[in-house]
Amino acid sequence: MNLYFELNEIQSIFKDIYLLTGHQCAIFDPDFNNLLRYPAQPNAFCQHIKSTEIGKAKCDACDRHGFEQAKSTGSLCVYQCHAGLIEVCVPIKSGRRGDEILGYVMLGHLLDDQTSLGSQWNTVYENCRHYIADMSALNHQFFQLIPTSRAGVGALCHILQICIEHLLLQKLIQRNRDDLWQRAQTYIEENLREKLLLEDIAKSLSVSVSTLNRCAEKNVKMAIGKYILQKRIVLACKFLKDPKHTIAEIATNCGIPDYNYFSRVFKMKTGMTPREYRRVYLETGVVPLVEDPETPRVQVP
Repeated sequence: MNLYFELNEIQSIFKDIYLLTGHQCAIFDPDFNNLLRYPAQPNAFCQHIKSTEIGKAKCDACDRHGFEQAKSTGSLCVYQCHAGLIEVCVPIKSGRRGDEILGYVMLGHLLDDQTSLGSQWNTVYENCRHYIADMSALNHQFFQLIPTSRAGVGALCHILQICIEHLLLQKLIQRNRDDLWQRAQTYIEENLREKLLLEDIAKSLSVSVSTLNRCAEKNVKMAIGKYILQKRIVLACKFLKDPKHTIAEIATNCGIPDYNYFSRVFKMKTGMTPREYRRVYLETGVVPLVEDPETPRVQVP
């Protein structure tokens, strides 16, 4: 199945959920491959368990159980992981009858605040003591987890379902997006700080420059060269928020090592020089708007 996931926007949503709840979210494709999680690393408790071969195998098996259950029922699955924590897996469904699964969102590592923490720790201890050497460290990490009421788990499930509906409505997850454009985006993102020649991009994707340009026009309504320049300006705006970077360094890191040319095109695209842009942000804390070719009319994060 040819699918497209707008991971930057999805990460922003997961970050908001984490800031509000303290719980990690992850998104997986239909084949159960992890595409993104926020925070990027599991909490210390889960990292400790996954640091062992047995623990990792047990965690992977629990995740697969959640996926398989959500896939077979077509609805969210709330279950207990092998260590004893609560996890949630929600299918991302589309299609005319809502019966096509595009992926899964998983939220995990929850404690039940209606069961004593001591009782829950005893369950964890019995389940993990056979393969975890340092149970005292695991004990400390366990008590850093956030207890959640059963009503709270239900609310989190509801929030996840609303988020999934938003992702689908805004086409942040969709099928049959042009695979060539997705590969072009990936190549450009990975090489944005380097000199990007259209011929080299086209060659790496095994297409002609004209095909590459037609693909860009179809997907973002602009030529590929203009798209690359716009992405560089968006990247520069992010760097300018941090005063430790000189503007000359930022120009180089954005693939435009000519300082004067960088300043010229930056002002052409934003209406202000890089110095003015930085000053506005540092004085007001407000990020001036700049158009991202992928997500127009949004603030640069």
